[in-house]
Amino acid sequence: MIEQNKQNKCKQSFIILKKRRIKLVKNGDPAQIINCLIKQHINFDQLENIIIENMQLSKDFQGQIRVFKVGGIEILNEDVQYIKNNDILYVSEGQEFDESSNFAIYKIIRVLGEGGFGKVYKAKNRITKQCVAIKMIEWQKIKNAKETEMIFKELVALKNLNHNNIVKVYNCFTLHKTMSVALILEYLDGGDLRSYLDDSKIIKEDEAQKLFYQLHSAIYYCHREGIIHRDLKLENIMFNDQNHKIIKVVDFGISGKQSLINIDYTEAGTVRYLAPEVIKSHAPAHPSIDVWALGCILFWILTGNSPFNQKQKEAIQENIVKGKWEFQNSDKKRLTKSVQDLIKKCLLLIKIKELQCRKYKIIYG
Repeated sequence: MIEQNKQNKCKQSFIILKKRRIKLVKNGDPAQIINCLIKQHINFDQLENIIIENMQLSKDFQGQIRVFKVGGIEILNEDVQYIKNNDILYVSEGQEFDESSNFAIYKIIRVLGEGGFGKVYKAKNRITKQCVAIKMIEWQKIKNAKETEMIFKELVALKNLNHNNIVKVYNCFTLHKTMSVALILEYLDGGDLRSYLDDSKIIKEDEAQKLFYQLHSAIYYCHREGIIHRDLKLENIMFNDQNHKIIKVVDFGISGKQSLINIDYTEAGTVRYLAPEVIKSHAPAHPSIDVWALGCILFWILTGNSPFNQKQKEAIQENIVKGKWEFQNSDKKRLTKSVQDLIKKCLLLIKIKELQCRKYKIIYG
């Protein structure tokens, strides 16, 4: 009798494993999400019956139901067997896939900030409940076709980046109705490095070592992948949470391989990080400009100020081009020689052919 019960339980477990749990969402309207089970081996007609029953659709739509996966890929009869456990299926009553379905699955919570191309929002996935950041890129704020092409190439490249210290790009959707692109990003809850320094004033060298090692690792990885950030600054380095231990490089919005930086439209705060070759020649982007910014960031972390702390943009540019900066006497006494040398090598007045701080053995490791 006991043995018989065991066999029955095994059969029940086997039956459960043969079923898949899926989520059904109405095409273009994810307000209602329906969970249901489907058997392992069913055809499209059987799937259609399950959908009509669970979504309480009229049987008049029998034979007209269309089913799509995330991204608008339509599921045909031969695809049903490949539906995975916990897959999200968008159901339409014969209509084409509504591209807004991908984006509408996120509930906007609040505005986090605003950049050059549009606003950034905190949002929550209605199905998984995961919090994300959504960066909207508005077409009317993009100047020309070349810039549009550059942005799309970069989005593809950034989506393929995989590094612990680079913000993750989960997805990217084009919204033709609003003439915009929605970039779905990892949500970071720890604030940016600038705010952290403002609260902490000057941090100790051992903590700076841990932060800078993460930053250096992320940027070196980007350069290996052919991506130049071009806008490295304290505000574009964020902590993943309130513990302030792990940093993430964010805002690759103007990153590129060949594109130019327009000094005329660059704010004074950002100018403080610009390399001299950019100011002098408006040269195409090169890894050396990120190296220079790394030196500025490390200086700021350790001293509490920019190496180019003038108020006027013109004065900042002049001192950058001349390489006119120095450590205060108190900083010289407090900081180790190795970290001072590292900053000096990052802020060299030459075009560095590779990530300079990678070449020197004094890099934190």
